[in-house]
Amino acid sequence: MNEYPAPATLAIADIEGFARRNDLEQRQARDALYTWLSGALGALWGRCVHEDRGDAVLMLWPADVPRPVIVAAVLRLAEAAPAEPPRLRVVLHAGDVYRDPRGFVGGDVNEAFRLNEAPVLKAALKRARGPVAYLVSEQVHRGIVRYGDPAVDPEAFRPVGVAVKETRVRAWLYVPGDDGDAARLAADAFRPPSGPSPDTPPGMPPGPVPGGVRIQGRNVTVTDSEIAGRDLR
Repeated sequence: MNEYPAPATLAIADIEGFARRNDLEQRQARDALYTWLSGALGALWGRCVHEDRGDAVLMLWPADVPRPVIVAAVLRLAEAAPAEPPRLRVVLHAGDVYRDPRGFVGGDVNEAFRLNEAPVLKAALKRARGPVAYLVSEQVHRGIVRYGDPAVDPEAFRPVGVAVKETRVRAWLYVPGDDGDAARLAADAFRPPSGPSPDTPPGMPPGPVPGGVRIQGRNVTVTDSEIAGRDLR
């Protein structure tokens, strides 16, 4: 096992509804997933180390592979989707990982998988017209996405609070072609079941009081109304 952690860019691609498929369908979905990823990522697929997780694949790139190149390629997966693609939840994260003979371990690996289990990401994929919904960690958004890319609109990423098991973080929801739905889901993700919750992730604003309106900073979102989508100006 590595004595010290190594910096890496992490991605998870997880097939929606995998357990509902029969054995043959699961095998076909896995084949389609790997064919899709290897084709869409091209040379980047050869540079990553990937671990199979049954219904998902964990991909890690070392620090010598430029992170902006990885992020841009992963965010364009839908553009290279096959005719009948499996629908994917995709997470992008960055951090430090340890490697031992059995694979990778560390807090950042755990955080990536917690993001993958976020209810807001699952809901976004169910409602998405396209085959992919993304949840991007604060680290990747702050370091890469917010600086812009010709193929990715930073304003299409919506901040959400994620509370899964012991993880309490902010992340950014991105659903290509479905910015209105993403905005509504992101607004709902801030809303506790009834009043402020002690489980609100650190740095996240509490949800609105019943019947009230909350206006969030930077990417402005108005809840308890029909307004959703782009910033209000």
